Order: sequence, then C-alpha cells, then structure tokens
Amino acid sequence: MLKKVIGKADPAAVVKVRTEEDVIKLLEFANRHKIPVVPRAGASSGYGGVIPTKGGIVADVTLLNKVISIDPEGQKAVVQSGIIWEKLERKLKEEGLSVRALPSSAPSSTVGGWLAQSGAGYGSYEFGWGYESMEKVRVVLPNGKIKEFSGPELKKLIGTMGTTGIITEITLNVQKLENRDAVSASFPDASAMKKAVETIRAKNIPLWSISFLNPEWADMKNKSPQKLHYGEVVDKDRPVLPVAYVCTFMYPASRDVSGLREAIESAGGTVLPEEIAKHETEEWFKSMKVKRLGPSFIPAEILVPLENMDSVFEEIKKKIKLPVLTEGMVISDGNVVLLCFMRHSERSVLFNTAFALSLSILKIAEENVGRAYSSGLFFASKKKSVFGDRLAEIEALRKENDPNGIMN
Repeated sequence: MLKKVIGKADPAAVVKVRTEEDVIKLLEFANRHKIPVVPRAGASSGYGGVIPTKGGIVADVTLLNKVISIDPEGQKAVVQSGIIWEKLERKLKEEGLSVRALPSSAPSSTVGGWLAQSGAGYGSYEFGWGYESMEKVRVVLPNGKIKEFSGPELKKLIGTMGTTGIITEITLNVQKLENRDAVSASFPDASAMKKAVETIRAKNIPLWSISFLNPEWADMKNKSPQKLHYGEVVDKDRPVLPVAYVCTFMYPASRDVSGLREAIESAGGTVLPEEIAKHETEEWFKSMKVKRLGPSFIPAEILVPLENMDSVFEEIKKKIKLPVLTEGMVISDGNVVLLCFMRHSERSVLFNTAFALSLSILKIAEENVGRAYSSGLFFASKKKSVFGDRLAEIEALRKENDPNGIMN
C-alpha cells in the first residue's frame, strides 16, 4: 500500500562512504547533477527516514565506524557517526569508561543515527535524551561544506533524519565504568507504577534507568520459546514474570538508594526476587524476541508525560481491541517513551487496515498531551509537534545550505 504513494523507492546507486572526504565528494557530485541523496546508518528505526522516495543515491555511512579518540581523564570520546553503540561500549570498557545512555537497539543502531532520529533509552532517567550527552557534532552540509555544531546550535540537527546533511563525527561525554545493581517490582496497574516513579523523583533517589513492561508484554515473555543452542535448552531456569506491570530500577552499585523499596511498596508495588531483576537486565536488548510468537507485529511509538501515562494505558485498553504489548522508558524531563506492538499476521487481508491502529494509539497520546516519538517519512505531518520551536531554525538551515533540495 505504501509503495503506491511514496514514489520511486529504489535508489539508482548505493555509495558506501569510508571517510569524510568521500562524503564531501559525494555531495559535491550530487549537487552538480541535482541527484537526491539519502543517508542510511543502522536503519533500526521504523519511521521511513532511510527510504529514497525520489530514487537517487543512498549514502551508507556504516563504514564510518571508528573510535577517533578516548579521553579517560576528561571522560570524553570522539567517534565516527556510523559506529554501533555496542562496539563503542566495548571500546570504552577497555579504558574503564561507559556511555551515559544508550538505546534498546544498541546491538545494531549507530551513534549518529540516535542523534538523527533523537532518542531516549537505558540511562535516560539520569542523563536524558541521547543528544544531551553529545557535546559537538561534525556535519558535511548538502553543499559539501563542513560545519561543527555545539551548544544551542545542536538543536538544528536533533531528529532531522539526514535532511540537513551527513553526520560524520561526534564528541560524546561518557562516564566512569561502574557495576550496576537493579531492583525489579510488580505493580497492579499503571497508576500504582506512576505513583512509585513520582515518589522516586520527588525524593531524588539517584537511579540511572527506569524501564518497564505492561502485563501483556510480561505474559508474552513468559510464553516465548526457550533459547536453544544446538538443540539444547540453555535458559531452563528462566524466571516467570508476574502478569502485571513489571518495572526495573537500575543504579550504580556505589550509590545510596535507600528509600527505593519504600517508594515501591507505598505505591502498592511488590519488590520481586533478585533473579527477576538479574534476568530483566540481561534482557536489555532482546525486546524483539517476542516476535517468535508473531507471525507479525503492528508497531506504535509515542511520547507522553509521566503524569498522563496511566490515562494513556487505560484508553489503549478501552479503545484498541487487540492486545497491546508495551515497553516503556522514563526520561529525566518527566516524559515516558512507550513502544507498543500488536500481534497480527501480514498474510491476513486485514493486516493493512489493522495498521491504522498505530495511528489510533498516536491519537490517544495526543489527547493526553503526548506526541509521536519521532518524525521521519511516516510522521512528517507531525513535524510541528515533534520539533516545536526548533522547526523554523531547521528549515532555515536547509534553505541556506541545500539550494538544490538534494537531501532526503
């Protein structure tokens, strides 16, 4: 259905850029011949930001994947934009360091891609959105010129999906490596979980990350096939999750988080056995394994204020007839990201019409002062709510540096 409306989605060429000089030559060539260019990194996002709707050239930046420098004393790292988060974390650990925050797609997503989409993930309860740990960004503009963005100017790049140029280099603030502990708790409903998080925020309990699953997702994880290795089950002792809201609170082991248990229990929650917390933290990047129970999923991703989170869950349950599996992350600014999936079959004639349910979930978010998580091709009509006051600056930057309109 989408192919009929998005235009010529097959590129004429794919160019793998290995250096910043490659990027400059490519964009100078594309400008000279007025050829569209779409940057592509890990492509782990589902917003259509890497679809070349006018044909042209796809610029694959995944070979820009080097660590340029690491400064353990200053707690900084300079990296090329195409480096995968998981690889970067391994390199930092060798120096006794760690990233501040990272996406749940860390095994496949790139550092530059997280800025280009704008995201939040593990660690965002303490450190906020991914871009908040980025100090300086080097970009080849559509006209082939290099520009460095830092401070307030970074706002012109956040979430722009490769429409303002090709990101080549990022300076990140990182932190000292430290073992983390975790506590998992179950809550009877979203209101109780919200109350616990609000108490934690009010008491300034120094957590690093707060993530959670709704009862439908917890139930699905219990039912998911066991992991096999050469035909042998390797997770025989997998703990069974309560079919409830399961929230995992993570923090550096050296921190005093006294008051956490009281905040959980005073809200009506129950602290779960340690093996559940251990298992949930080991499952960080394995959300997609529920797809084994597919055969297909309809996704939706929204951003809502913490204060309205319980209302959103109630309305989704009331208005969406399919079970909605939801994973959530709490951000330092008081917002919550909800990643939702609805089971369906792409072989069914109803699959295309059922896809409209993702828009129904977005509407529920908007009615509760929320918005689409990101923009891209599929939610370009939501750009004003996604970008807010930054939109005018972004469009001015594009107009100034892309007179031929070649970029994405």
